[in-house]
Amino acid sequence: MKRLYSPIGVHWSLYRPSLSGLEEIGRLVNEGIIKPVIDSSIELDEIQKGHIRMESSRTVGKISLNIND
Repeated sequence: MKRLYSPIGVHWSLYRPSLSGLEEIGRLVNEGIIKPVIDSSIELDEIQKGHIRMESSRTVGKISLNIND
């Protein structure tokens, strides 16, 4: 497979969810060491609009979904 994409390096990785990893990411965010980039926040009833925006490849960062009770 690597030959198909030469000269681009292809590496496969498997990641498993980790509570300690999530806690560390939370700590880094809380301390301002890493800053998540949010493109936009949408309400649950606008989910189709958010999906269309995501498919457009014009987002810069993540789209946050607001879910209210």
